[in-house]
Amino acid sequence: MVLSTLWCGDVFAHMNPVAHFCPTTANDPCMVRNSTCNPGNDFAGGHGHINDYDDDNNNGRWDMGEESGWGYWTPGGYAEVRGDAPDTGCGEGNNVRNTDNTDNTDNTDNTDNTDNTDNSDGNGGGGDPPQYSIVVISGPGSGAPGVQLTFVVEVREDGTAAEGETVSFSITAGDGNATLSPSSQTTGSDGRAQTTITLESDATGAYIITATSHGQSVTGTATVTASPPPPPPPQYTIAPISGPGSGAPGDTLTFVVEVREDGTAAEGETVDFSITAGDGNATLGTTSTTTGSNGRAQTTLALGNSATGSYTITATNRSNSVTGTATVQTSPPDPQYSIVVISGPGSGAPGDTLTFVVEVREDGTAAEGETVSFSITAGDGNATLSPSSQTTGSNGQAQTTITLESDATGAYIITATSHGQSVTGTATVTSGNGNGNGNGNGNGGNNGNNGGGNNGGNNGGNNGDGNNQQPETRQRSDPESDQDRLYAFQLNLYAGWNFVHVPLEVTQVDGEPMSIETVGDLFQILMPAHMYIHDGSCWIEVSEDSEEVLGANQGVVVYMDAPLTVNLVGSPLPTNFAVQLGLTFVGLPRQPPTFLRKISDFFTVYPKVCAVLVTSEGELYLVGRAGDSGDVPITGGQAFAIVAIEQYMTNFSGAAWGKALLK
Repeated sequence: MVLSTLWCGDVFAHMNPVAHFCPTTANDPCMVRNSTCNPGNDFAGGHGHINDYDDDNNNGRWDMGEESGWGYWTPGGYAEVRGDAPDTGCGEGNNVRNTDNTDNTDNTDNTDNTDNTDNSDGNGGGGDPPQYSIVVISGPGSGAPGVQLTFVVEVREDGTAAEGETVSFSITAGDGNATLSPSSQTTGSDGRAQTTITLESDATGAYIITATSHGQSVTGTATVTASPPPPPPPQYTIAPISGPGSGAPGDTLTFVVEVREDGTAAEGETVDFSITAGDGNATLGTTSTTTGSNGRAQTTLALGNSATGSYTITATNRSNSVTGTATVQTSPPDPQYSIVVISGPGSGAPGDTLTFVVEVREDGTAAEGETVSFSITAGDGNATLSPSSQTTGSNGQAQTTITLESDATGAYIITATSHGQSVTGTATVTSGNGNGNGNGNGNGGNNGNNGGGNNGGNNGGNNGDGNNQQPETRQRSDPESDQDRLYAFQLNLYAGWNFVHVPLEVTQVDGEPMSIETVGDLFQILMPAHMYIHDGSCWIEVSEDSEEVLGANQGVVVYMDAPLTVNLVGSPLPTNFAVQLGLTFVGLPRQPPTFLRKISDFFTVYPKVCAVLVTSEGELYLVGRAGDSGDVPITGGQAFAIVAIEQYMTNFSGAAWGKALLK
């Protein structure tokens, strides 16, 4: 007895637990039993019900109106019925296909044209085997020697990506060497497998890669292209950045250079330094060093006590060299000393003590450790000084105290002297109960009697204003005429923002003769940098070709990627200084008086100044009052952006910025 595989599967997969599959009797008209089997009958065949048996409790019968499938077999073959087949109908109204091998009669009702034994619908025995194919997905393409190429294929079963299939790869060599890895791979869930072709350094021509699975093969071609030409060698240059400049015997000078590779600062390059000696002796601090991240290297030159003339320092990187000249001054210049009054002594009544404070400066900078002698020219009666001599402190200042004895009257002149420079202050004596106070120069009015007391008020009035003490004297010594002298100044710029003022009429830059006439000249000295100027209404960016004249007090904005030091030599600037209405971007032409020592002092000296923009160590600050973060000391080479609601004109007659050189 033979049952269709599909039919048997359907029977056992779908048969209701109450459904049955039992043999039929030989005299069953339709060879089909009812819903129960009669073991007493003579079974010559059998049948089975498929589908919904009695799920509506229809007394053991197949539900009417529902599709039921059932089949039977005889000793000679198999038949099946489909459609509405109640058990008691014994196949009435159903279509029966007799597959009796001994009876070739086709009993199929013409209303059903389906040959249910056709193997193509899967209901007959067996079925066609799967059809496999393999296709190229990508690659391998082409590449130069040393390159890896990828070849991807896909295996398909009956047109669908097939997972877990083995693909073998092989290569037909061209000239030279090329390798495959792997030579075999199992397809993934996407049906794909791949191999990598490595083109060795001697590979040329073309390589055929074959992928095979289930007897099916595809090929791909890996073509070797010519190697690209090697890149051109880098171009190296070396340029001086600063120094060595000039100095006196015993000084140490610095020479800084920068190495660039294709125009960019080159780190890790070796720079060798050598020296061509002048007269006497001078030694290099280092003869070989390596550039840092900014491409720069430096050496120092120590000028011996017998050094004279000039020394040429050569810096060499690869085959490129650059030189710098160190000039020895015949003798160190004499420092220029000045002394100025800071405060007092003012006025007081007999028995009072008054204080007189002065400051000594060396080349415009507060000088520590300098001796100041004090003397007094007596008025009527007695007044004493203590001390008569004092050494300046770190702020360059010294002071003495004037004690007005009980019989002191009139005025006393106190003289302070240091390095042959002298200043004076006047101590004025008031008497009686009047409150008159005069300034140190005896310029008081005649209102002393406002203080009360007859004689005392009149005497006090002879020497000062009855109620108000005059402002402290802001006096300084006049410097020696310096227009025919040269000064050396070191201009220091920080990484970041810098407000810059050139404080000299420049004749030499880093030891080389050069002038700074235009903003473009300054840009060339400071480059690489970003530079801007203010034309009174807007900011303008500067380039090396800019031809705008650089004014004597003009400030410029400079942004630096790295710090830079420039050594300048030149003559002092004119002494005039102006603050314009609105924004003025300027630097001080000379060293300022003591009452203008830091940024916030601008608000005292110029009451209509609203704010000052300033830079310090690469950072930008806005100063509106004393104690703000940018309230830094005023120095040479520094520029300020001053905002004012009134115009001011000032004449600074102080010493020039920098260190005076020999005439």
